[in-house]
Amino acid sequence: MAKRPLPPLQYALYLLKNRSRSKREITVKLRDREYSDEEINQTVKDLEQIGFLDDKKYAANYAHDKVRIYRRGRHRIFLELLQKGVPKDLINEAIEQIEMPSELEAARSLLKSKERSWANLTERKRFERSISLLQRRGFPGAVIREVLKRAP
Repeated sequence: MAKRPLPPLQYALYLLKNRSRSKREITVKLRDREYSDEEINQTVKDLEQIGFLDDKKYAANYAHDKVRIYRRGRHRIFLELLQKGVPKDLINEAIEQIEMPSELEAARSLLKSKERSWANLTERKRFERSISLLQRRGFPGAVIREVLKRAP
C-alpha cells in the first residue's frame, strides 16, 4: 500500500516549522510535490490569512538577521531576497530599515574575524583582501570606505 501524501496545508506548515519562507518558496515546494495549482493557491491564501506567510515581515526579518548575524551588506541581501521571490518594493522597504551603524558594525566585525589569518600579509594585500571581502558580502562603497579609513 502506497503512503498517502500530506495535504498541501499540512506540508506547507511542515516547511514553515523551522524557518519562515517567502510565498514563492512555498509555491515552488508545493509545485515540486505535484499539488494542483488550485490547491497551491488555496494553501498560500490560507497561510496568509492566519499570518504564517507574509513577504513583508519575511523580508524585514531576513534583512535584519543577515546584517546582524551573517554580516552581509544591503546589496547582497537585496539579491538574496530577489532570488527568494520577494517583490522588489518589499525588498527596498526592508533594505531601507538597515541602519548605517549596523552595517558598519557588521563590516568591522567581519574584518576583525580575518585579523589572525591575514596577520602575515603585507598592509597592501590586507587592504585589497578587505575590499574584496566586503564587496562580496554586499557592503556599499560608503561603508567600505568608512571601515577601511578607521582600520588599524
